Amino acid sequence: MTDAEAVETLVRDLVDRWNAREIPRVVALFAEDAVYVSGAGLVAQGRTEIERLLSDAQPVTIRLDDSPWIRMHGAAATAIIRWTAVAAPPEGRSGITSIVAVPVRGVWRIAQVQNTDVA
Repeated sequence: MTDAEAVETLVRDLVDRWNAREIPRVVALFAEDAVYVSGAGLVAQGRTEIERLLSDAQPVTIRLDDSPWIRMHGAAATAIIRWTAVAAPPEGRSGITSIVAVPVRGVWRIAQVQNTDVA
């Protein structure tokens, strides 16, 4: 598997685990010192804070509108996904999420997430 394929798998695992409401498994995809910025602008740093933020978030099921856009940058990667909420509430809400991934002990992990609510 190429690094780009591994990063795409990481992104798809993030979405699948989020949709299954498996927050501890979502957080396991993050690097220990990761940063997460919600669509509302809330910032969490580190797995403990990210887990707290995601546990308090409104549950919503999303689908990817396109395949993730993956770019490799040496020892890091960026991914951009467009998503739409498909289960209420709020059905029809959409957004763009930017992800920075880095290898940690040979496994790709999420270093940073920036969510932007679009509608």
